[in-house]
Amino acid sequence: MTTRRVVPAVALLGLALGFGLAHVTVPKSMLTAPEWMRPARRAGGPNFARIADEAASLQARQEQLLREIELGDHLAARLAAGTLSLADATGEMEPFLRTRGGFDTVCRHYYHVPNTHLGTARYLIEKVRRLLEDDPSREATATARLEAEYSRLK
Repeated sequence: MTTRRVVPAVALLGLALGFGLAHVTVPKSMLTAPEWMRPARRAGGPNFARIADEAASLQARQEQLLREIELGDHLAARLAAGTLSLADATGEMEPFLRTRGGFDTVCRHYYHVPNTHLGTARYLIEKVRRLLEDDPSREATATARLEAEYSRLK
């Protein structure tokens, strides 16, 4: 499978995760029961508290995921500009992707790499390609440079 086909699959996976987390997002104001709900809260007992805890946990995970995506976008912009090496960007991004559920599967099946380190590098290269897709000349130059750096990471 070429990397051009991988991009939509990875994007779809990211969107599905994002929409799934967005679907269960609960505003913080809803985590505290209003006065009229106090009897229902007491009747619901531990279930109400458990659901509120789960909602808060999902909210925190969504916020973390958004920060990770922003970091990836920032690193991709610096890679595209040539102000950051692929090795340094990979080192900065890898700790986040290593803990992201399912990323090890993405590494093996979509990027065809044996580990998270190389998967992270591929992830960043794909982000640069998407960032520069409207400028084919710049995309080709940046991709050639990043592929050369990638071959030294192996």
